[in-house]
Amino acid sequence: MLKVKLKSYIKYLLSFLKRHWDLEDYPVIVRYQDPEKHPPPAGIGQVEPIPWFASIDKWFQMFAPGETREEALENLRHNFENYKQKHNTLPRPGTLVELEMAPTQQVDRFADLAHDFISKIVEGVNPNFVFISDSSRLWDFPYEDTAEQFDKIKQVYGVDVSDITDGNLAKIFDRIRQHQSA
Repeated sequence: MLKVKLKSYIKYLLSFLKRHWDLEDYPVIVRYQDPEKHPPPAGIGQVEPIPWFASIDKWFQMFAPGETREEALENLRHNFENYKQKHNTLPRPGTLVELEMAPTQQVDRFADLAHDFISKIVEGVNPNFVFISDSSRLWDFPYEDTAEQFDKIKQVYGVDVSDITDGNLAKIFDRIRQHQSA
């Protein structure tokens, strides 16, 4: 841990020598997670454990998994470049980057429905401890069969949402609400 802190501090100091930063200017950490010791959580279907993770210290949302060390680093580079293209500025290397929450304007309109939906449709998930954003999808939760989930929604709410192929919860909630209002 001390090594990571030292690396972050050095990258921070060096960042004052440049105006534009690349991934190499950040304190990158690559970790191996033994799949034998850390299997995927139960109840999420057939998911293969991902053994490698690359991240930038103190920038919690800037991380990437990979099957190999190199793949994790390449995926991190891809995520970094995407961020760089979408934002006008980059956080200074070695500094703490506040966690960016996804927007919730659409799903906030359906707060009661979202709570009811999670408790009735998504098994084994406590609706009081779930964060749903405007981009959350049905498949973000443990499920076995998509058709089964759509059937369950139709049974519980009396509405067919199987044409919402991206599984976006805001769209599903909107469809349910429209059906309830009709």
